[in-house]
Amino acid sequence: MLFDFLDIDADHPARNREGAYQSWTFGSGDSIVKVILLDCRTFRDTLAECPDRLARYAPNFHGDVLGEQQWKWLESELSGSEARVNLIVSGIQIIPEEQGYEKWSNFPAARARFFDLLARTHPRNPILISGDRHIAEISAIPVAGYDELVFEVTSSGMTHTWSDPTRPEPNRYRIGPLVIKRNFGILAFDWTKEHLQAEVEIRGPENELFYQFSIDLKD
Repeated sequence: MLFDFLDIDADHPARNREGAYQSWTFGSGDSIVKVILLDCRTFRDTLAECPDRLARYAPNFHGDVLGEQQWKWLESELSGSEARVNLIVSGIQIIPEEQGYEKWSNFPAARARFFDLLARTHPRNPILISGDRHIAEISAIPVAGYDELVFEVTSSGMTHTWSDPTRPEPNRYRIGPLVIKRNFGILAFDWTKEHLQAEVEIRGPENELFYQFSIDLKD
């Protein structure tokens, strides 16, 4: 039903496997962007409840997020990518650790495995994209095997935002402001520039600009 709603072609390979993960490639030559969409719900292990209401979830140290079949698929997608930019899309945040809601950090072994996979497959210019927070922020983390930081752009959502903007939201990896407004994100690339950058914009329902940030990418 999900693929029907998303109007995925009847012969698309994703319909022949369990889960909703898939990928797309756009552009040509040295101006290729690959979009890798992860399924972080179908195979995810149980979230461990935490008695602290603010924390909500405790770490599930042995739990997984993707499942072995999707891990193998992701490794193939990354190691075989010829794209200049690789956008890895996760419904839940990958980098942030402190927030008390659903996130990869609830499954520390899976999160570590994800970054290890990046280091091993070494795709060009990986950028992480996530949502599910009703805020917008940009996070950055050093990953062994990369000379540059790996960035994550979180943007959500268009229909509503936090009801209490005074609530603390720590994130040691955050770069720039925390946007607590209804928002959407734009990611743009200018292939004509001598040094490629990803231009990130966080905008509001009336297209007003809340925050702008440039990510320097490697040639």
